[in-house]
Amino acid sequence: MVKIKLVAIVLLLVTLGVLPVLAGCTGGEGPTPCENYTIFIGGSFPLTGPYPEDGLSILDAFQDYAQWVNDNDKISPWGASFPSNITLHVVWADDAASLTTAQQKYTAFKAAGLMVFRISGTAVGSGMKAQLFGDQCGATSMASGAWVLTGGSGSIFTTYPLYTEQMAAVADWFITGNATINPNGWNVTHPAGENYTKPRVAYLTNNTFGSTGSLIVTSMNNYLTGIGYNLTDTNPHHVTSGPGGAWDAGLGLTALQWCQTNQIDLTLGAMVANPAEQLMNLANALGIGAAGSGHNANWTMQMALSSPAHPVMIQRDAIYTWLNPNLADGLVVAGSYPSWNDTALGVNFSKTLQNTYRPGQGVTYNATAYALSHVMYQHGVVDAMVQVEAIRLALSNTGNVPCDLTMSNIFSQGFLKINGLDSGGIIPGLINFSTGKVEGAQYVRVDQCWNGTVVLLGNTFPIRPNLW
Repeated sequence: MVKIKLVAIVLLLVTLGVLPVLAGCTGGEGPTPCENYTIFIGGSFPLTGPYPEDGLSILDAFQDYAQWVNDNDKISPWGASFPSNITLHVVWADDAASLTTAQQKYTAFKAAGLMVFRISGTAVGSGMKAQLFGDQCGATSMASGAWVLTGGSGSIFTTYPLYTEQMAAVADWFITGNATINPNGWNVTHPAGENYTKPRVAYLTNNTFGSTGSLIVTSMNNYLTGIGYNLTDTNPHHVTSGPGGAWDAGLGLTALQWCQTNQIDLTLGAMVANPAEQLMNLANALGIGAAGSGHNANWTMQMALSSPAHPVMIQRDAIYTWLNPNLADGLVVAGSYPSWNDTALGVNFSKTLQNTYRPGQGVTYNATAYALSHVMYQHGVVDAMVQVEAIRLALSNTGNVPCDLTMSNIFSQGFLKINGLDSGGIIPGLINFSTGKVEGAQYVRVDQCWNGTVVLLGNTFPIRPNLW
């Protein structure tokens, strides 16, 4: 992809966005004030760095979604109308998941008229949280660590659950024994009694967003022990190193051997897809496998991860890169997105966007032969939908004409007023925000990789409050 330098982006904004804005807001002769007004959405995207495929998929979705709204004057096929005199224009820049770069992009975009923003990973979001809130700038996010809710107020809005809540859902699923949650749960296979043994749980994770402050916090530790786990070690056992959590074979081997020595029953963690695949490959080589995976193992443990270890992407890579559809058998992932064969309205809408605005291209392949679109396209659709819904509500709630909207208007009368936004099943339940509530999810989705497919274990696992 050709990268646009910062100066070029600013010039592009002036050409495509700011000049129409100024022309629409002048008095006297010419257009009616705010007629045919252009409003920017977007922000910074990690198009290089540790997860470029994710970033490009989200940007593709932003561009396709904005074009669809411009063509149809609606938030979604099932959603509210959007003013026909407004043209949405996506502004973007590559932040490479770098805090310094993202701050530079934000400053330039804000000066050019962008009144919303989006951030990439944990390092960017946690570093910009105070700055964005100080500006009263609402921002969407592809990060969802506990830091979003800690340290007072914020204006970074998440659509999938916090990593802590994702892993709490897995912990509930693993230990509970009933027909609706997990008929083979620990408390069924290990019935209460004199010889009952608590399941042993540990953190097997990356060294960035899966570590202290995002997943591993005191409240999460207390939750695990409170529902009956033996938390063998509150320290993270890292399997990655370097920027973005690159796979480290030495760390991975040491961590898995520790799990084996200590007979861990369940591991919880967070990492992106590639190190997750490397971890499963090494576990299989060691004969550990995941619980119920069918691998040759004298002892198995259930391995679980939060998004962005998206099972759809792990299965895609297992088939096309590893040439082993069973690579990740048994791995449980919480907080991700539906598979592309799901019949949910939002998944079908995402396919419609792709077919309409990039026919024959698919979205963001990792190699030319891949037949599955990147699942983060769905995230991008919801991300963009939240920004546009915030703009729509701000117009309605303030009564302002478009050129009188401010960043603060969109934050307080837009983002904070989102109630019952329906993503068409991409996000389980409805998305709700309010003052002090920047987490929009109602439920946690949990999936399992199995035999080259993704099996839905449930998408109504409850949010566990105060796990931060």
